[in-house]
Amino acid sequence: MTQWKNDTYLFDATKITNIDKLLEFGWHAFEAGQYYISIDCYNQAIRVDNRCEKAYIQRARCRLLLNDGEGAVRDLRKAWNINQNCAETYHFLGYYLFGDNRFKEAIWFYDQVIELNKEYVGEAHFNKAVALSKLGEVDSVIQECNLALEGYVHKLLPLSLRGATYIKKEMLKEALDDLTNAVELNPNDHFSLINKGHALLLLRRHKEALEVLDHLESVTGEQFNISGLKGIGELLQGNQTKAVFEFSKGIGLDETNRSLYSLRGSVKVMLENYLGAELDFQKAVNLDPNNGEDYLKLGKIQLKLKKVAEACLSFNRAGDLGCKEAYDEIKEHCKQ
Repeated sequence: MTQWKNDTYLFDATKITNIDKLLEFGWHAFEAGQYYISIDCYNQAIRVDNRCEKAYIQRARCRLLLNDGEGAVRDLRKAWNINQNCAETYHFLGYYLFGDNRFKEAIWFYDQVIELNKEYVGEAHFNKAVALSKLGEVDSVIQECNLALEGYVHKLLPLSLRGATYIKKEMLKEALDDLTNAVELNPNDHFSLINKGHALLLLRRHKEALEVLDHLESVTGEQFNISGLKGIGELLQGNQTKAVFEFSKGIGLDETNRSLYSLRGSVKVMLENYLGAELDFQKAVNLDPNNGEDYLKLGKIQLKLKKVAEACLSFNRAGDLGCKEAYDEIKEHCKQ
């Protein structure tokens, strides 16, 4: 027997025959995160009326959140058979396909939402923009974000995505404008803050970038690994020791981040800590054996340490990976 406490009453879903009540109770359970109870309510609604389109759609939502994609699609197909002009059905099918990395198919469903329901057109344009961003279609992302901003009440999301996309197009002033507006809407939004810090770094406004990233770190704790960006900011300001500290902190959060080892190793070279730099680049090439630039840098460090044989092995590996500069090093330092 399914029971659900909602303020002052309990109910058994199997004993209720009023569709509106079942949908209401199912929604209350859904909002409380009680997805199995919510499904029980929608099951009963479908027993009472197997053409209750809303029950199929809402049950599909629960199943999506319970990672039952196949069950959700079955429900959405049933809803579609009842009403082929329901935007919600297309929306959740798009949601499912997006989660399954089928971005082109998801975009088709978002387009149907745009055609069918003007009330949700802004959200549909934003969802389409996110899918397009996964496909790397930068110009189309900006176009869809523009359309989303015309009809979507949540301006933060398209502003933030458009700002991040402007960074990819190297339109840094436009990026900073969007991301600043996004941060004004929510001063603690992680995505907007990290991209604003990135844009400021690219604009060589290093001090402001570090202030933004410090704020982000204060509101996220260790949820985001922003030490790479902070380290670059410190390095650009000439603070090499602080840069090493930030890169080390980032490695502590993610020991599989190759770029952080490579960055820290490069700074250690500046500080003439060649043994430490060699260890960092050894770790970097172990994490990514196909990075020719890291092998080249490792070989140069090994030359500094007078490890000529090891350096030549590194240069040869770099050359095999397409790094042309490695052949100059081989010609100068390695016996043919």
